[in-house]
Amino acid sequence: VTGNDKNYGFNVVNVNSTELVVFEAAIDLMSYVDIFADYESNKLALGMLADAPLETFLREHPQITSIRFCLDGDEPGRKAAAELMRKYYELGYEVEDCPPPAGYKDYNEWLVAAKLNLNRMNKRADEPVRA
Repeated sequence: VTGNDKNYGFNVVNVNSTELVVFEAAIDLMSYVDIFADYESNKLALGMLADAPLETFLREHPQITSIRFCLDGDEPGRKAAAELMRKYYELGYEVEDCPPPAGYKDYNEWLVAAKLNLNRMNKRADEPVRA
């Protein structure tokens, strides 16, 4: 897209928090917030697997001391998480790998599955019990 600066990602900032949670896509960031009701941490969607947006965010928010990587559960996401964790650990950050649960590609897929299961359970609860 013309004018799109790959050095910036979709983000949610809390200047009072020292924690940053990193995602590949904005939809995964929003899904994470829905799942965990996390309104405290800083969050960043890279929009890719390169870390230019992360470098920019950390430069602009020097209070960050810990980074949680919530990248996708597929092979490229796992590889990128390992590389980014190594890089930022060596730069002095506390790092943590937080992939989606096994069987889910990303946080959005996990949220969709959870909502579908909840809807099924609610439909069953509405059905009359027959003895």
